[in-house]
Amino acid sequence: MKNGLYALASLDGSPLDRRHVGVLFSSFPRQPDSAGSFAALASDPHPHAASRHDDGPCTDLFLGHVDEPREMRQRLGLAADASHAEIAGAAQDRWGLEAARELGGEWTLLRWNARTRTLVLLMSECRRDDCYFAVSNGQVAISPQLVRLAKLDGVDGDLDPDALVRTMGRYPLAESLGNRTFVRGVQRLMPGSQTTLRSDGGVTATLAAPVTPEVRTISFDEAVHEIEVLLRKIVRRRLADGRDAAFMLSGGLDSSLIAWIASEERGPRQCLSFLTSAAPEGSDIPDETGWASIVADHLGFPMVPVRPGPDVDVYAPTSRMLASRERPILSPRHYLYEALEQAAIERGASVLFDGGYGELTVTHLGHGHSGNTSWRRRLMRELGMRLAASHLDFRGSASSFHVCLAADLLRQNPGLGTREQEPPRRKLDATNSFGYATGWEKSAVPPTIMGDAAVRYAMPFRHRELLALFASLPAEFARHNGVPRAIGRAILRGRLPDTIVSRTSKMAFSPTYPLLLQTQAPTARERLRAQREAGAGEWLDLEWLDQALADLANGRPFNTPMLFRIQATANAAQFFGWWRDQGADS
Repeated sequence: MKNGLYALASLDGSPLDRRHVGVLFSSFPRQPDSAGSFAALASDPHPHAASRHDDGPCTDLFLGHVDEPREMRQRLGLAADASHAEIAGAAQDRWGLEAARELGGEWTLLRWNARTRTLVLLMSECRRDDCYFAVSNGQVAISPQLVRLAKLDGVDGDLDPDALVRTMGRYPLAESLGNRTFVRGVQRLMPGSQTTLRSDGGVTATLAAPVTPEVRTISFDEAVHEIEVLLRKIVRRRLADGRDAAFMLSGGLDSSLIAWIASEERGPRQCLSFLTSAAPEGSDIPDETGWASIVADHLGFPMVPVRPGPDVDVYAPTSRMLASRERPILSPRHYLYEALEQAAIERGASVLFDGGYGELTVTHLGHGHSGNTSWRRRLMRELGMRLAASHLDFRGSASSFHVCLAADLLRQNPGLGTREQEPPRRKLDATNSFGYATGWEKSAVPPTIMGDAAVRYAMPFRHRELLALFASLPAEFARHNGVPRAIGRAILRGRLPDTIVSRTSKMAFSPTYPLLLQTQAPTARERLRAQREAGAGEWLDLEWLDQALADLANGRPFNTPMLFRIQATANAAQFFGWWRDQGADS
Protein backbone atom coordinates (compact mmCIF):
# COMPACT_ATOMS: atom_id res chain seq x y z
CA MET A 1 0.00 0.00 0.00
CA LYS A 2 1.53 3.29 -1.12
CA ASN A 3 1.30 6.24 1.26
CA GLY A 4 -1.12 8.96 0.24
CA LEU A 5 -4.76 10.01 -0.03
CA TYR A 6 -7.37 7.68 -1.53
CA ALA A 7 -10.80 9.13 -2.26
CA LEU A 8 -13.88 8.85 -4.43
CA ALA A 9 -16.42 11.67 -4.74
CA SER A 10 -19.57 12.11 -6.80
CA LEU A 11 -19.58 15.46 -8.58
CA ASP A 12 -23.02 15.00 -10.10
CA GLY A 13 -24.90 13.51 -7.13
CA SER A 14 -25.02 9.95 -8.43
CA PRO A 15 -24.23 7.03 -6.06
CA LEU A 16 -20.58 6.08 -5.85
CA ASP A 17 -19.59 3.45 -8.39
CA ARG A 18 -19.11 0.22 -6.41
CA ARG A 19 -16.53 -1.01 -8.91
CA HIS A 20 -14.47 2.13 -8.34
CA VAL A 21 -14.78 1.68 -4.58
CA GLY A 22 -13.38 -1.83 -4.97
CA VAL A 23 -10.41 -0.74 -7.09
CA LEU A 24 -9.48 2.18 -4.84
CA PHE A 25 -9.92 0.66 -1.39
CA SER A 26 -9.51 -3.11 -1.84
CA SER A 27 -6.10 -3.22 -0.10
CA PHE A 28 -7.19 -1.38 3.05
CA PRO A 29 -7.78 -3.45 6.19
CA ARG A 30 -10.90 -1.37 6.82
CA GLN A 31 -13.22 -0.01 4.18
CA PRO A 32 -14.49 3.59 4.19
CA ASP A 33 -18.17 4.40 4.45
CA SER A 34 -19.17 4.64 0.80
CA ALA A 35 -22.96 4.83 1.21
CA GLY A 36 -23.07 8.57 0.42
CA SER A 37 -21.38 10.70 -2.22
CA PHE A 38 -17.89 10.64 -0.74
CA ALA A 39 -15.44 8.05 0.59
CA ALA A 40 -11.84 8.69 1.62
CA LEU A 41 -8.96 7.21 3.57
CA ALA A 42 -5.35 8.21 4.20
CA SER A 43 -2.57 5.63 4.14
CA ASP A 44 0.47 6.38 6.30
CA PRO A 45 2.00 4.38 9.17
CA HIS A 46 3.02 7.52 11.06
CA PRO A 47 0.39 7.93 13.79
CA HIS A 48 0.15 11.72 13.47
CA ALA A 49 0.55 12.19 9.71
CA ALA A 50 -3.13 11.98 8.77
CA SER A 51 -6.01 13.96 10.20
CA ARG A 52 -9.63 14.50 9.22
CA HIS A 53 -12.09 17.25 10.09
CA ASP A 54 -15.82 16.92 9.38
CA ASP A 55 -18.13 19.92 9.59
CA GLY A 56 -21.62 19.18 8.37
CA PRO A 57 -21.46 18.52 4.63
CA CYS A 58 -17.76 19.43 4.49
CA THR A 59 -14.78 17.17 5.03
CA ASP A 60 -11.10 18.12 5.12
CA LEU A 61 -8.54 15.30 4.88
CA PHE A 62 -4.89 16.18 5.49
CA LEU A 63 -1.74 14.09 5.15
CA GLY A 64 1.73 15.33 6.10
CA HIS A 65 3.03 17.99 8.48
CA VAL A 66 2.77 21.75 8.95
CA ASP A 67 5.99 23.49 10.00
CA GLU A 68 4.74 25.46 13.01
CA PRO A 69 1.24 24.27 13.93
CA ARG A 70 1.07 26.14 17.24
CA GLU A 71 1.94 29.46 15.63
CA MET A 72 -0.45 28.79 12.75
CA ARG A 73 -3.36 28.05 15.12
CA GLN A 74 -2.79 31.43 16.73
CA ARG A 75 -2.61 33.24 13.38
CA LEU A 76 -5.86 31.63 12.25
CA GLY A 77 -7.67 32.02 15.56
CA LEU A 78 -8.11 28.27 16.09
CA ALA A 79 -8.33 26.29 19.30
CA ALA A 80 -5.07 25.07 20.81
CA ASP A 81 -5.96 21.47 19.98
CA ALA A 82 -7.09 22.08 16.39
CA SER A 83 -5.95 19.26 14.11
CA HIS A 84 -3.69 19.75 11.11
CA ALA A 85 -6.75 19.21 8.90
CA GLU A 86 -8.52 22.11 10.64
CA ILE A 87 -5.39 24.27 10.33
CA ALA A 88 -4.96 23.56 6.62
CA GLY A 89 -8.67 24.02 5.90
CA ALA A 90 -8.77 27.36 7.70
CA ALA A 91 -5.59 28.44 5.90
CA GLN A 92 -7.09 27.57 2.53
CA ASP A 93 -10.27 29.49 3.46
CA ARG A 94 -8.19 32.57 4.27
CA TRP A 95 -5.42 32.46 1.68
CA GLY A 96 -6.62 30.11 -1.04
CA LEU A 97 -3.73 28.88 -3.16
CA GLU A 98 -1.25 30.93 -1.08
CA ALA A 99 -1.88 28.54 1.83
CA ALA A 100 0.57 26.22 0.06
CA ARG A 101 3.28 28.77 0.85
CA GLU A 102 2.01 30.16 4.16
CA LEU A 103 1.72 26.79 5.93
CA GLY A 104 5.20 25.52 5.12
CA GLY A 105 5.89 21.83 5.65
CA GLU A 106 5.14 18.99 3.24
CA TRP A 107 1.56 17.81 2.83
CA THR A 108 -1.52 17.21 0.69
CA LEU A 109 -4.99 18.58 1.53
CA LEU A 110 -8.30 17.30 0.19
CA ARG A 111 -11.47 19.35 0.78
CA TRP A 112 -14.94 18.04 -0.09
CA ASN A 113 -18.15 20.07 0.06
CA ALA A 114 -21.13 17.76 -0.39
CA ARG A 115 -23.56 20.69 -0.64
CA THR A 116 -21.87 22.35 -3.62
CA ARG A 117 -20.32 19.09 -4.84
CA THR A 118 -16.90 20.70 -5.04
CA LEU A 119 -13.59 18.98 -4.42
CA VAL A 120 -10.37 20.92 -3.82
CA LEU A 121 -6.87 19.45 -3.84
CA LEU A 122 -3.96 21.52 -2.56
CA MET A 123 -0.29 20.56 -2.25
CA SER A 124 2.53 22.21 -0.31
CA GLU A 125 5.41 23.87 -2.13
CA CYS A 126 7.48 20.68 -1.83
CA ARG A 127 5.95 17.31 -2.64
CA ARG A 128 5.50 14.75 0.14
CA ASP A 129 3.29 12.15 -1.58
CA ASP A 130 2.21 11.52 -5.13
CA CYS A 131 -1.40 12.53 -5.77
CA TYR A 132 -3.15 11.47 -8.98
CA PHE A 133 -6.76 12.01 -9.94
CA ALA A 134 -9.17 10.99 -12.71
CA VAL A 135 -12.68 12.20 -13.52
CA SER A 136 -15.09 9.84 -15.24
CA ASN A 137 -18.87 9.43 -15.35
CA GLY A 138 -19.40 12.34 -12.97
CA GLN A 139 -17.07 10.99 -10.29
CA VAL A 140 -13.52 11.89 -9.30
CA ALA A 141 -11.11 9.24 -8.03
CA ILE A 142 -7.93 10.15 -6.15
CA SER A 143 -4.97 7.90 -5.39
CA PRO A 144 -1.18 8.06 -4.91
CA GLN A 145 -1.03 4.96 -7.13
CA LEU A 146 -1.19 5.74 -10.81
CA VAL A 147 -1.80 2.12 -11.70
CA ARG A 148 -5.05 2.01 -9.68
CA LEU A 149 -6.57 4.91 -11.55
CA ALA A 150 -5.51 3.43 -14.88
CA LYS A 151 -7.74 0.42 -14.08
CA LEU A 152 -10.93 2.37 -13.46
CA ASP A 153 -13.89 1.97 -15.80
CA GLY A 154 -14.35 5.14 -17.78
CA VAL A 155 -10.66 6.04 -17.68
CA ASP A 156 -8.84 5.58 -20.99
CA GLY A 157 -5.77 4.07 -19.28
CA ASP A 158 -3.68 3.87 -22.48
CA LEU A 159 -0.12 5.16 -22.47
CA ASP A 160 0.21 8.68 -23.88
CA PRO A 161 3.28 8.62 -26.17
CA ASP A 162 4.14 12.31 -25.85
CA ALA A 163 3.78 12.30 -22.07
CA LEU A 164 5.67 9.04 -21.55
CA VAL A 165 8.56 10.23 -23.69
CA ARG A 166 8.70 13.46 -21.69
CA THR A 167 9.02 11.51 -18.42
CA MET A 168 12.24 10.07 -19.87
CA GLY A 169 13.53 13.52 -20.78
CA ARG A 170 15.67 15.93 -18.86
CA TYR A 171 14.06 18.25 -16.33
CA PRO A 172 12.71 21.02 -18.60
CA LEU A 173 11.10 18.42 -20.85
CA ALA A 174 9.73 16.27 -18.02
CA GLU A 175 8.26 19.19 -16.08
CA SER A 176 6.67 20.69 -19.19
CA LEU A 177 3.99 18.03 -18.64
CA GLY A 178 2.41 20.15 -15.94
CA ASN A 179 -0.41 18.12 -14.39
CA ARG A 180 -0.49 15.54 -17.21
CA THR A 181 0.63 11.96 -16.62
CA PHE A 182 1.64 9.32 -19.16
CA VAL A 183 -1.72 7.57 -18.57
CA ARG A 184 -4.52 9.03 -20.66
CA GLY A 185 -7.34 10.28 -18.48
CA VAL A 186 -5.23 10.62 -15.32
CA GLN A 187 -3.78 13.88 -14.01
CA ARG A 188 -1.40 14.71 -11.16
CA LEU A 189 -1.32 17.38 -8.48
CA MET A 190 1.87 19.42 -8.67
CA PRO A 191 3.77 21.00 -5.76
CA GLY A 192 2.46 24.45 -4.91
CA SER A 193 -0.73 23.98 -6.91
CA GLN A 194 -4.47 23.78 -6.31
CA THR A 195 -7.05 21.94 -8.39
CA THR A 196 -10.78 22.62 -7.98
CA LEU A 197 -13.18 20.06 -9.47
CA ARG A 198 -16.92 20.43 -10.09
CA SER A 199 -19.40 18.67 -12.33
CA ASP A 200 -18.89 21.32 -15.02
CA GLY A 201 -15.11 20.98 -15.10
CA GLY A 202 -11.89 21.68 -13.24
CA VAL A 203 -9.51 24.56 -12.69
CA THR A 204 -5.85 24.37 -11.65
CA ALA A 205 -3.79 27.24 -10.29
CA THR A 206 -0.09 27.26 -9.40
CA LEU A 207 1.92 29.54 -7.12
CA ALA A 208 3.85 32.23 -8.91
CA ALA A 209 7.62 32.01 -8.62
CA PRO A 210 8.92 34.17 -5.77
CA VAL A 211 10.44 37.51 -6.68
CA THR A 212 14.15 37.92 -6.05
CA PRO A 213 14.39 40.36 -3.13
CA GLU A 214 16.65 43.36 -2.79
CA VAL A 215 19.97 42.68 -1.13
CA ARG A 216 19.92 43.04 2.66
CA THR A 217 22.32 45.10 4.70
CA ILE A 218 23.77 42.46 7.00
CA SER A 219 27.21 41.27 8.05
CA PHE A 220 28.59 37.87 7.06
CA ASP A 221 28.68 36.68 10.67
CA GLU A 222 25.08 37.78 11.24
CA ALA A 223 23.98 35.92 8.11
CA VAL A 224 25.81 32.76 9.17
CA HIS A 225 24.08 32.92 12.55
CA GLU A 226 20.63 33.33 10.97
CA ILE A 227 21.24 30.41 8.64
CA GLU A 228 22.43 28.15 11.44
CA VAL A 229 19.39 29.00 13.56
CA LEU A 230 17.04 28.23 10.67
CA LEU A 231 18.80 24.97 9.75
CA ARG A 232 18.58 23.85 13.37
CA LYS A 233 14.85 24.54 13.35
CA ILE A 234 14.32 22.67 10.08
CA VAL A 235 16.19 19.57 11.28
CA ARG A 236 14.63 19.74 14.75
CA ARG A 237 11.13 19.61 13.24
CA ARG A 238 11.97 16.33 11.49
CA LEU A 239 13.41 14.84 14.69
CA ALA A 240 10.57 16.07 16.90
CA ASP A 241 8.73 12.73 17.11
CA GLY A 242 11.70 11.25 19.01
CA ARG A 243 12.07 8.23 16.75
CA ASP A 244 15.49 7.09 15.53
CA ALA A 245 16.91 8.64 12.39
CA ALA A 246 19.45 7.69 9.73
CA PHE A 247 21.65 9.95 7.62
CA MET A 248 23.48 9.59 4.33
CA LEU A 249 27.02 10.64 5.25
CA SER A 250 29.89 11.02 2.80
CA GLY A 251 32.10 13.31 4.87
CA GLY A 252 31.42 16.14 2.43
CA LEU A 253 30.19 19.54 3.59
CA ASP A 254 26.48 19.01 2.91
CA SER A 255 26.03 15.68 4.66
CA SER A 256 28.42 16.58 7.48
CA LEU A 257 26.52 19.78 8.21
CA ILE A 258 23.20 17.94 8.52
CA ALA A 259 24.82 15.23 10.69
CA TRP A 260 26.35 17.79 13.06
CA ILE A 261 23.09 19.75 13.44
CA ALA A 262 21.15 16.54 14.12
CA SER A 263 23.63 15.52 16.79
CA GLU A 264 22.93 18.84 18.50
CA GLU A 265 19.15 18.81 18.07
CA ARG A 266 18.26 15.15 18.71
CA GLY A 267 16.18 14.02 21.66
CA PRO A 268 17.84 12.51 24.76
CA ARG A 269 17.14 8.90 23.75
CA GLN A 270 17.18 9.39 19.99
CA CYS A 271 19.67 7.21 18.13
CA LEU A 272 21.35 8.47 14.97
CA SER A 273 22.93 6.18 12.36
CA PHE A 274 25.30 7.47 9.69
CA LEU A 275 25.16 5.43 6.47
CA THR A 276 28.07 5.59 4.05
CA SER A 277 28.42 4.09 0.59
CA ALA A 278 31.34 1.66 0.81
CA ALA A 279 33.46 -0.50 -1.47
CA PRO A 280 33.49 -4.29 -0.94
CA GLU A 281 35.48 -5.43 2.05
CA GLY A 282 39.03 -6.40 1.17
CA SER A 283 38.99 -4.57 -2.16
CA ASP A 284 41.41 -1.78 -3.01
CA ILE A 285 38.62 0.38 -4.44
CA PRO A 286 38.72 3.82 -2.77
CA ASP A 287 35.59 5.02 -0.99
CA GLU A 288 34.48 7.72 1.45
CA THR A 289 34.27 5.64 4.61
CA GLY A 290 37.47 7.24 5.92
CA TRP A 291 36.02 10.73 5.59
CA ALA A 292 32.66 9.71 7.02
CA SER A 293 34.36 7.99 9.97
CA ILE A 294 36.06 11.25 10.93
CA VAL A 295 32.65 12.90 11.27
CA ALA A 296 30.93 9.94 12.94
CA ASP A 297 33.73 9.41 15.46
CA HIS A 298 33.79 13.09 16.32
CA LEU A 299 30.03 13.14 16.93
CA GLY A 300 30.00 9.81 18.77
CA PHE A 301 27.59 7.86 16.58
CA PRO A 302 28.08 4.71 14.50
CA MET A 303 29.17 4.93 10.88
CA VAL A 304 27.53 2.07 8.99
CA PRO A 305 29.23 1.07 5.71
CA VAL A 306 26.58 0.24 3.14
CA ARG A 307 27.52 -2.16 0.37
CA PRO A 308 24.91 -3.22 -2.18
CA GLY A 309 24.39 -6.96 -1.97
CA PRO A 310 25.57 -9.48 -4.55
CA ASP A 311 22.07 -9.70 -6.03
CA VAL A 312 21.79 -6.02 -7.01
CA ASP A 313 21.37 -5.24 -10.68
CA VAL A 314 22.37 -1.82 -11.94
CA TYR A 315 20.31 -2.36 -15.11
CA ALA A 316 17.09 -3.58 -13.47
CA PRO A 317 15.33 -1.56 -10.75
CA THR A 318 13.49 -3.85 -8.33
CA SER A 319 9.74 -4.31 -8.38
CA ARG A 320 9.55 -2.54 -5.01
CA MET A 321 11.26 0.54 -6.38
CA LEU A 322 9.17 0.52 -9.55
CA ALA A 323 6.01 0.24 -7.47
CA SER A 324 6.98 3.23 -5.34
CA ARG A 325 7.96 5.44 -8.32
CA GLU A 326 5.56 4.13 -11.03
CA ARG A 327 7.62 5.44 -13.92
CA PRO A 328 10.83 4.60 -15.78
CA ILE A 329 13.69 4.79 -13.26
CA LEU A 330 16.39 7.07 -14.65
CA SER A 331 18.64 7.41 -11.61
CA PRO A 332 22.02 5.74 -12.21
CA ARG A 333 22.28 4.96 -8.47
CA HIS A 334 18.86 3.37 -7.87
CA TYR A 335 20.45 0.18 -6.52
CA LEU A 336 22.57 2.11 -4.02
CA TYR A 337 19.67 4.23 -2.82
CA GLU A 338 17.67 1.07 -2.22
CA ALA A 339 20.57 -0.38 -0.20
CA LEU A 340 20.74 2.82 1.86
CA GLU A 341 16.99 2.72 2.41
CA GLN A 342 17.19 -0.90 3.56
CA ALA A 343 20.04 -0.06 5.93
CA ALA A 344 17.92 2.72 7.46
CA ILE A 345 15.03 0.31 7.95
CA GLU A 346 17.29 -2.26 9.58
CA ARG A 347 18.60 0.39 11.98
CA GLY A 348 15.03 1.16 13.07
CA ALA A 349 14.98 4.66 11.58
CA SER A 350 11.74 6.43 10.73
CA VAL A 351 13.47 8.99 8.52
CA LEU A 352 16.51 9.03 6.24
CA PHE A 353 18.16 12.43 5.89
CA ASP A 354 19.54 13.29 2.45
CA GLY A 355 21.96 16.21 2.12
CA GLY A 356 21.02 16.86 -1.49
CA TYR A 357 20.41 20.41 -2.79
CA GLY A 358 22.96 21.99 -0.45
CA GLU A 359 24.55 23.58 -3.51
CA LEU A 360 21.46 25.78 -3.85
CA THR A 361 22.32 27.62 -0.64
CA VAL A 362 24.91 26.79 2.05
CA THR A 363 27.47 25.14 -0.22
CA HIS A 364 26.97 27.16 -3.38
CA LEU A 365 30.31 27.79 -5.09
CA GLY A 366 29.75 31.54 -5.03
CA HIS A 367 29.60 34.50 -7.39
CA GLY A 368 30.65 33.79 -10.94
CA HIS A 369 28.82 30.46 -10.79
CA SER A 370 25.25 29.77 -11.85
CA GLY A 371 24.48 26.50 -10.13
CA ASN A 372 25.75 23.11 -9.12
CA THR A 373 27.33 22.43 -12.52
CA SER A 374 29.99 24.76 -13.89
CA TRP A 375 29.85 25.89 -17.49
CA ARG A 376 33.04 23.92 -18.19
CA ARG A 377 31.48 20.71 -16.87
CA ARG A 378 28.30 21.28 -18.88
CA LEU A 379 30.34 21.95 -22.02
CA MET A 380 32.43 18.81 -21.49
CA ARG A 381 29.27 16.75 -21.00
CA GLU A 382 27.77 18.03 -24.25
CA LEU A 383 31.03 17.36 -26.10
CA GLY A 384 31.24 13.91 -24.56
CA MET A 385 27.76 13.06 -25.80
CA ARG A 386 28.62 14.23 -29.30
CA LEU A 387 31.85 12.20 -29.38
CA ALA A 388 30.03 9.12 -28.08
CA ALA A 389 27.38 9.49 -30.76
CA SER A 390 30.05 9.54 -33.46
CA HIS A 391 30.89 5.85 -32.96
CA LEU A 392 27.58 4.57 -31.56
CA ASP A 393 24.53 5.66 -33.52
CA PHE A 394 21.84 6.71 -31.05
CA ARG A 395 18.33 8.09 -31.38
CA GLY A 396 16.93 11.26 -29.94
CA SER A 397 18.70 14.41 -28.85
CA ALA A 398 21.40 13.74 -26.30
CA SER A 399 20.67 17.04 -24.63
CA SER A 400 16.92 16.35 -24.28
CA PHE A 401 16.59 12.72 -23.17
CA HIS A 402 18.17 10.39 -20.66
CA VAL A 403 17.41 7.38 -22.89
CA CYS A 404 17.80 6.26 -26.48
CA LEU A 405 14.35 6.35 -28.09
CA ALA A 406 13.12 3.93 -30.75
CA ALA A 407 13.73 5.09 -34.30
CA ASP A 408 10.19 4.17 -35.44
CA LEU A 409 8.68 6.14 -32.56
CA LEU A 410 10.54 9.29 -33.58
CA ARG A 411 9.89 8.74 -37.28
CA GLN A 412 6.13 8.30 -36.80
CA ASN A 413 5.88 11.19 -34.34
CA PRO A 414 8.35 13.84 -35.53
CA GLY A 415 7.18 16.38 -32.95
CA LEU A 416 7.24 13.94 -30.04
CA GLY A 417 8.61 15.39 -26.84
CA THR A 418 9.58 18.67 -28.48
CA ARG A 419 12.55 20.01 -26.61
CA GLU A 420 11.82 22.61 -23.95
CA GLN A 421 14.35 25.37 -23.62
CA GLU A 422 16.03 25.69 -20.26
CA PRO A 423 15.60 29.12 -18.65
CA PRO A 424 18.72 31.25 -18.80
CA ARG A 425 21.12 30.38 -16.01
CA ARG A 426 21.50 33.26 -13.59
CA LYS A 427 25.10 33.92 -12.64
CA LEU A 428 25.76 35.50 -9.29
CA ASP A 429 27.11 39.02 -9.18
CA ALA A 430 28.94 39.73 -5.94
CA THR A 431 27.30 43.16 -5.69
CA ASN A 432 23.72 41.86 -5.87
CA SER A 433 21.54 39.56 -3.79
CA PHE A 434 22.03 35.80 -3.92
CA GLY A 435 18.54 35.28 -5.33
CA TYR A 436 17.23 31.80 -6.18
CA ALA A 437 19.96 29.52 -7.50
CA THR A 438 19.44 27.76 -10.81
CA GLY A 439 17.65 24.48 -10.18
CA TRP A 440 15.73 25.52 -7.08
CA GLU A 441 12.37 24.62 -8.70
CA LYS A 442 13.56 21.07 -9.39
CA SER A 443 14.16 20.44 -5.70
CA ALA A 444 10.41 20.61 -4.94
CA VAL A 445 9.49 17.75 -7.26
CA PRO A 446 10.72 14.49 -5.61
CA PRO A 447 8.31 12.96 -3.08
CA THR A 448 9.72 11.82 0.25
CA ILE A 449 8.53 8.24 -0.26
CA MET A 450 10.69 5.14 -0.49
CA GLY A 451 9.99 1.46 -1.10
CA ASP A 452 9.06 0.82 2.53
CA ALA A 453 6.08 2.89 3.65
CA ALA A 454 7.35 3.15 7.24
CA VAL A 455 10.40 5.27 6.39
CA ARG A 456 10.66 8.61 4.60
CA TYR A 457 13.32 10.89 3.21
CA ALA A 458 14.03 14.28 4.74
CA MET A 459 15.71 16.90 2.53
CA PRO A 460 16.43 19.93 4.72
CA PHE A 461 18.29 21.92 2.07
CA ARG A 462 15.26 22.21 -0.20
CA HIS A 463 13.20 23.95 2.49
CA ARG A 464 11.56 27.05 1.00
CA GLU A 465 12.25 29.21 4.07
CA LEU A 466 15.97 28.49 3.66
CA LEU A 467 15.88 29.36 -0.04
CA ALA A 468 14.01 32.59 0.73
CA LEU A 469 16.53 33.58 3.39
CA PHE A 470 19.45 33.02 1.03
CA ALA A 471 17.71 34.92 -1.75
CA SER A 472 18.02 38.14 0.25
CA LEU A 473 21.68 37.80 1.23
CA PRO A 474 24.59 39.47 -0.56
CA ALA A 475 25.87 37.08 -3.23
CA GLU A 476 29.38 37.82 -2.00
CA PHE A 477 28.73 35.77 1.14
CA ALA A 478 28.73 32.47 -0.77
CA ARG A 479 32.40 33.08 -1.58
CA HIS A 480 33.29 35.31 1.34
CA ASN A 481 36.96 36.33 1.43
CA GLY A 482 37.56 34.17 -1.64
CA VAL A 483 36.56 30.93 0.13
CA PRO A 484 34.17 28.74 -1.93
CA ARG A 485 31.18 27.38 -0.03
CA ALA A 486 32.04 29.90 2.64
CA ILE A 487 28.78 29.76 4.61
CA GLY A 488 28.78 26.00 5.08
CA ARG A 489 32.42 26.09 6.18
CA ALA A 490 31.76 28.98 8.57
CA ILE A 491 28.97 27.10 10.35
CA LEU A 492 31.11 23.98 10.81
CA ARG A 493 34.38 25.68 11.72
CA GLY A 494 35.27 24.65 15.28
CA ARG A 495 32.41 22.12 15.33
CA LEU A 496 34.02 19.41 13.18
CA PRO A 497 37.69 18.60 12.46
CA ASP A 498 39.32 21.01 10.04
CA THR A 499 40.05 18.18 7.60
CA ILE A 500 36.28 18.03 7.01
CA VAL A 501 35.62 21.77 7.14
CA SER A 502 38.33 22.55 4.56
CA ARG A 503 37.81 19.46 2.40
CA THR A 504 37.73 20.11 -1.35
CA SER A 505 38.09 16.58 -2.73
CA LYS A 506 35.18 14.52 -4.02
CA MET A 507 34.95 10.76 -4.48
CA ALA A 508 32.55 8.42 -6.26
CA PHE A 509 29.17 8.05 -4.57
CA SER A 510 29.06 4.43 -5.71
CA PRO A 511 32.64 3.06 -5.72
CA THR A 512 31.81 -0.08 -7.72
CA TYR A 513 29.62 1.62 -10.34
CA PRO A 514 31.92 1.20 -13.39
CA LEU A 515 32.72 -2.41 -12.45
CA LEU A 516 29.05 -3.33 -12.03
CA LEU A 517 28.13 -1.77 -15.38
CA GLN A 518 30.68 -3.91 -17.19
CA THR A 519 30.21 -7.21 -15.36
CA GLN A 520 26.39 -7.06 -15.47
CA ALA A 521 26.10 -6.03 -19.12
CA PRO A 522 25.78 -9.65 -20.39
CA THR A 523 22.85 -10.30 -18.02
CA ALA A 524 21.18 -7.09 -19.19
CA ARG A 525 21.48 -8.31 -22.78
CA GLU A 526 19.78 -11.59 -21.82
CA ARG A 527 16.77 -9.63 -20.58
CA LEU A 528 16.26 -7.86 -23.89
CA ARG A 529 14.05 -10.59 -25.33
CA ALA A 530 11.61 -10.40 -22.44
CA GLN A 531 11.67 -6.61 -22.60
CA ARG A 532 10.81 -6.71 -26.30
CA GLU A 533 7.90 -9.02 -25.54
CA ALA A 534 6.69 -6.52 -22.93
CA GLY A 535 6.61 -3.79 -25.58
CA ALA A 536 9.72 -1.83 -24.57
CA GLY A 537 10.95 -1.88 -28.18
CA GLU A 538 8.05 0.34 -29.21
CA TRP A 539 9.52 3.11 -27.08
CA LEU A 540 13.24 2.42 -26.80
CA ASP A 541 15.94 1.48 -29.30
CA LEU A 542 16.77 -1.97 -27.97
CA GLU A 543 19.05 -2.76 -30.92
CA TRP A 544 21.18 0.23 -29.98
CA LEU A 545 21.10 -0.90 -26.37
CA ASP A 546 22.13 -4.45 -27.28
CA GLN A 547 25.18 -3.18 -29.18
CA ALA A 548 26.11 -0.74 -26.43
CA LEU A 549 25.92 -3.45 -23.76
CA ALA A 550 28.00 -5.80 -25.92
CA ASP A 551 30.66 -3.12 -26.34
CA LEU A 552 30.62 -2.41 -22.63
CA ALA A 553 30.95 -6.11 -21.72
CA ASN A 554 33.94 -6.37 -24.07
CA GLY A 555 35.73 -3.55 -22.26
CA ARG A 556 35.10 -0.73 -24.71
CA PRO A 557 35.57 2.58 -22.84
CA PHE A 558 32.68 5.03 -22.61
CA ASN A 559 32.56 8.44 -21.01
CA THR A 560 30.28 8.95 -18.02
CA PRO A 561 27.37 10.62 -19.90
CA MET A 562 27.19 7.68 -22.29
CA LEU A 563 27.33 5.16 -19.42
CA PHE A 564 24.39 6.97 -17.85
CA ARG A 565 22.49 6.84 -21.16
CA ILE A 566 23.09 3.11 -21.65
CA GLN A 567 22.03 2.33 -18.10
CA ALA A 568 18.97 4.64 -18.20
CA THR A 569 17.76 2.97 -21.40
CA ALA A 570 18.10 -0.48 -19.83
CA ASN A 571 16.39 0.69 -16.63
CA ALA A 572 13.53 2.20 -18.61
CA ALA A 573 13.11 -1.02 -20.59
CA GLN A 574 12.52 -2.87 -17.33
CA PHE A 575 9.60 -0.57 -16.51
CA PHE A 576 7.42 -1.81 -19.37
CA GLY A 577 7.36 -5.39 -18.14
CA TRP A 578 6.50 -4.21 -14.64
CA TRP A 579 3.68 -2.00 -15.95
CA ARG A 580 2.26 -4.85 -18.02
CA ASP A 581 2.32 -7.14 -14.99
CA GLN A 582 0.20 -4.65 -13.03
CA GLY A 583 -2.61 -5.19 -15.51
CA ALA A 584 -3.01 -1.46 -16.04
CA ASP A 585 -3.00 -1.76 -19.82
CA SER A 586 -5.23 -4.82 -20.04
